[in-house]
Amino acid sequence: MGIFSKKDKNFSNKNMTVQEWLERYSSEAEAVINKDTALKVAAAYNAVNVISSQIAMLPIPIYKTTSNKGREKIRDHAIYKLLNVAFNEFTTAYDGWKIFMANCLTSEAGYIYIKRKNGIPVALYPINSDRVTKSINLKTYEPKYTINWGKGEPLTNVKYTDMIEVKGLCYGINDSTDPMDILKNVLGLTLAAEDYSVEYFKNGIHPSGVFEMPGSLSDEQAKRFKKDLQEKYSGLGKRHKALLLEDGMKFNRISAPPQEGQTIESRKFQILEIARFFNIPPNKLMEFERATWNNLEEMNISFVNDTLMPWITSIEQQINMQLLMPSELEQGYYAEFNINGLLRGKLSERYNSYAQARQWGWLSVNEIREKENMSNIGPQGDIYLSPSNMVNSDEYANKKEGGNEEDAKQQKVEILESEENK
Repeated sequence: MGIFSKKDKNFSNKNMTVQEWLERYSSEAEAVINKDTALKVAAAYNAVNVISSQIAMLPIPIYKTTSNKGREKIRDHAIYKLLNVAFNEFTTAYDGWKIFMANCLTSEAGYIYIKRKNGIPVALYPINSDRVTKSINLKTYEPKYTINWGKGEPLTNVKYTDMIEVKGLCYGINDSTDPMDILKNVLGLTLAAEDYSVEYFKNGIHPSGVFEMPGSLSDEQAKRFKKDLQEKYSGLGKRHKALLLEDGMKFNRISAPPQEGQTIESRKFQILEIARFFNIPPNKLMEFERATWNNLEEMNISFVNDTLMPWITSIEQQINMQLLMPSELEQGYYAEFNINGLLRGKLSERYNSYAQARQWGWLSVNEIREKENMSNIGPQGDIYLSPSNMVNSDEYANKKEGGNEEDAKQQKVEILESEENK
């Protein structure tokens, strides 16, 4: 059943074209679009699911910069387990990030409540955005939050330092945009097209064609013919049954009704519109009409760079600002998503690039093994190679000048010796 009321007798009129149907019902569809009904559209559900799942699966290591301008992983940091293993005793990190991202994509912002003990984060709780009310102190510009946990539960007032907030498109500190308001037109048309398809194919008679006979049917014959036609040949599972005709009646098959073609094209277009809205390549929504083996890898890289990276950057900044102490930031601690797994190419291509990096001296064996999730081989794996035919340009110039001087001395000695022999 669709999302619309069926009080209107003409709702199921199969003779209406797609354009007429959409013009009549798209405004009604827009009126019922919200976070729940939006995800009834397969393409919108898939877009939210793909983006939230991809971000949820990424590891978030904690790093510390070292004195030699390098960095090291800090696995025993207090927030490492929260970010990568479990948000709290009831929620895994994967589920927590997925809930959080689903709210980011379908609401004005996504929220994670930080529970602390002696100032140290000990648990994270992703909050349904509909339960959070945000206010701004106009003098200090400090945000404050109120969480409504549900019936019978007291409201919780949360300070800015105890909340992770990632916003979508916004015009000011407290002027976020609800994506559902912008998406109403697209999803309204999509839902309307889906309901039209259900009604059309539910009530349409298949096969489609025209019945022709030399005479006319009596009322009783017409009633019996209509009843038999509806019972035996209308609906799913009855499409290919043979028709039994009487009294010289003929069945003239016609081409596919234009409504069918209009519906298919309309639904294809809506998938592309949803892909544009979420800034996601169509192949991620199972739309492969323009995809080829040559451009799929480029589309996947575009998905990481253009779709995921803006969200990842915003989340990283919130983690570093809200979960790390100011003193830790000064010491060089920071959290960063590891997206290497999403950018991996084919096995042969990866190994060729590793070989070049190893030969030219900017990756060690242990660094390569780490990228492939393999254990290191000890201190010998930290050695960097240097090509024997490559030297510093300054050293080469000095050697060249020195070589000329030695050649000149040698020539002078040879001249003197030749003169003595004479």
